[in-house]
Amino acid sequence: MGTGKTVVYSLIAGYTAYSGGKVVIMLPNGNLANQIHNEFDELFPDLNALLVMSDETDAQKILNAKVLIGTSALLFREVGQIHLAIFDESQKMGMAHQDQLVSDITHKISVSATPIPRTMALATYGAVTIKRIS
Repeated sequence: MGTGKTVVYSLIAGYTAYSGGKVVIMLPNGNLANQIHNEFDELFPDLNALLVMSDETDAQKILNAKVLIGTSALLFREVGQIHLAIFDESQKMGMAHQDQLVSDITHKISVSATPIPRTMALATYGAVTIKRIS
């Protein structure tokens, strides 16, 4: 595992889960969801993060899990009240999809390693709040 964006948001997700919050990490495809799930489990094996990529995952397990890592399958499942939603490679997901998992108590982190013109425009013109972690 590297020390890039995945480690940073995984540490925030782990802290949130250990503090009693529920976390969703949504990724654009199954391969990436599997990779992030494995890396998260290496960092926090005792949190038992649940991988959700289809409708085969038990509904009660989803509601009871502190950390859900998955694809857009998360949008079609009852996930409970989310305290932290992380969208990795967020440029590959629509804002409406992201907003489905966000409530008035949800903190949202959108990450991408790909600077794209839309993201730059949103940041430049103040359409999103930018927080830099140094």
